[in-house]
Amino acid sequence: MSAPWELEWAEDPAFVWVAAGQLLLALGVREETVRPLGELRPLYEKWDSALHGGPSGTLATPPLDSLPRRRRAELDDDLGRALAILLPVAEEALEQLDRRQIRPEIMGIRRDALDGALTDLRRYAASEGWRGEDEQAIQGHVQWITDGHRWKTPLQPPGPGEVGRIVDVLSAMPRPTLRRIAGVSNRPALMALVGGWFTMVHSGRTEDGTAVAPELTSEQSDPVAELQREMDRRDAELEEQLARNCAERERDNRQFEHRGALMRWMSLVGSLPTLGFLVVLAVGAVLPLAGDDYSMTRQVLPMAGAVSSAIGAVAMPVLLLMAFTGSSHTTEDQRLLRSNTSGGMLMVAGLWNMAVGLFPAVMALTEPEYVTAGILGGAFAVLALAAALIGAVHRERARKQAGLPKDDIPFYVP
Repeated sequence: MSAPWELEWAEDPAFVWVAAGQLLLALGVREETVRPLGELRPLYEKWDSALHGGPSGTLATPPLDSLPRRRRAELDDDLGRALAILLPVAEEALEQLDRRQIRPEIMGIRRDALDGALTDLRRYAASEGWRGEDEQAIQGHVQWITDGHRWKTPLQPPGPGEVGRIVDVLSAMPRPTLRRIAGVSNRPALMALVGGWFTMVHSGRTEDGTAVAPELTSEQSDPVAELQREMDRRDAELEEQLARNCAERERDNRQFEHRGALMRWMSLVGSLPTLGFLVVLAVGAVLPLAGDDYSMTRQVLPMAGAVSSAIGAVAMPVLLLMAFTGSSHTTEDQRLLRSNTSGGMLMVAGLWNMAVGLFPAVMALTEPEYVTAGILGGAFAVLALAAALIGAVHRERARKQAGLPKDDIPFYVP
């Protein structure tokens, strides 16, 4: 009869040996210690077939003392080789379990008993006490080791973070191996599987702490299916959370791009009065007016001041409109960050253009030719100052509502 679907891998000896080596490597056992396990498999298969392979698949275990002397010597040598391979693996595995703070007690095995058993096995291997002994003597010595150290102990529940440390080891195994054994390979699903397994085992403990198989109700007739449903539910929650995070990030990116465009457009509009002033100066320098009384100072500069003031009278309301309008499909935090950006841009543009407007106003105090340009420039400077104050207040209110620091108000907060 084949194994259930969830244990199908257990019927593949080659896979079991490979998976055991991969688990030891994931635990942290050195590769040079694990590599000799490849020599152990042919030894096991040779003697398993020789000692347990009867006709028609029946078990036929001949007494060891009935084996020919040469065959028995070969068996004793192979047992010594097997122990020489297994003992270093067991010792390093226990060291790595201690290093990772994973306790054997969660599986019902005492940690100190394992140390004592390994010490006795080393002595047994050094003395080669199995040579020439029959099955009863060998089994009796092994039984003496296990009984003398009292391996079994009441199951202990996993401590804080212990399930996570177990999952860390499993996650270090190759993904194809994990998927074949557990059906999953991602960390959240492994956490659910391992945690659910411990919960299921400990829910079946008796009063003295020993574990028994939990009784299944009609609503929970298949614990494996129940764990699979729980993992599917958690996977769905993770996918939903990931979709929400992606949507929020995409929305933030769009808002980021929108604020970047806002800065570019406000910078352009705020620089229009200055650009107008420079264009008039350039035209006046390249195409001087005819006549001997032509003067750059008396004719071109007043005209440049008047043009820049006229352009500024239109640019400032546009900047105000840009600062106080925005999309209605944004969150409160996004709106505040946009207000912080637009308020800062309006304040900077207002202060700069106030200086542009003050130039013809100051010149009008000494040059009669600047009177008209001075009046326009003064009005423009007042308008620009008002815009700067409005921008500063707008920015400060946004900063306080968003809880941003006083010394640094970022243009974009992810």
